[in-house]
Amino acid sequence: MEVPGELTQAVWDCGGYCELTLEEGKLVGITPTERPQPPAPEPTETERLRADVDFLAAMGGVAL
Repeated sequence: MEVPGELTQAVWDCGGYCELTLEEGKLVGITPTERPQPPAPEPTETERLRADVDFLAAMGGVAL
């Protein structure tokens, strides 16, 4: 499907996250939609170790 020239910039602006409006098989409009959020980065080894230490301390009743 070809994107009409007048809609090209709108499509680029929404990064392709849009709903298409079709009439008689032709693209006549777009409605931008919400972009999905990127996944949170995995914790580092140091962050995981700190979480383990904090958990063990809490379970043992030790205040840090």
